[in-house]
Amino acid sequence: MDLIASFLTFDDVETEEEFIDREKTTSQYEPEKLLNDKETRDEKIEKPISWLKKHKTFEDKEIEDHNVYFVVYSPDNAICAMTYGDPCLDQTYYLSIIDTKTKQELHNIGLRNNDPNKYYFHFAISSSRNIFATIYSKKMENKFFKSFIKIHNLYTQKEEEYPNLPENIETIAFNKQGTHLIMHSIRYDFTSNTHVLEHTIFPLTTTLDNNHTMPQKTLSHYFEQKMICKNFTLQSQNSSII
Repeated sequence: MDLIASFLTFDDVETEEEFIDREKTTSQYEPEKLLNDKETRDEKIEKPISWLKKHKTFEDKEIEDHNVYFVVYSPDNAICAMTYGDPCLDQTYYLSIIDTKTKQELHNIGLRNNDPNKYYFHFAISSSRNIFATIYSKKMENKFFKSFIKIHNLYTQKEEEYPNLPENIETIAFNKQGTHLIMHSIRYDFTSNTHVLEHTIFPLTTTLDNNHTMPQKTLSHYFEQKMICKNFTLQSQNSSII
């Protein structure tokens, strides 16, 4: 039964190979680019931005398309995170995390007012609702900018941060079970004169949710998840499922 389950696609668990393959293309949308091209407009951009325009303002200003910088989804598409405001200089810049089914805002975080010398480039949100990751550049004391990746659990208020990132990062994302983060980057290979897609995966060490349980790829879990049945038993040697 578990061998059968290993070939199925789950909403909340995936192997490392499945994780790498799923995140070869970006899950991060940049509305300013996409909204200018009618061919690339889709509901994953338009619906959350419409919600944001209806419910939010910043500095007493109405939100327009150009005020929304990133739209990202969790691996199960149940959570959407958007950044809006003005990320330049000392202006306000916010992260809004929304439940895509209930259309309710779960968190709203001020980003720029924590440190006006941070400039954000990539975002990722986990399916747990509470954990998000950012890649940002920060001005150091020597006036040079240095890039960091930061993971923050909004429920436990635990954080972890890492410098020394690969160059030319294209996207970051959590795996479905929310235990690891992947970074995809592009490296130019001078031998073949081509761009090579590379990835780095590292585990979350301090930002995992409390009482985190690891889901397993079992057939009973798959049936319950897909609402086929909650319990099944094997009958006689023919292994017929009830």
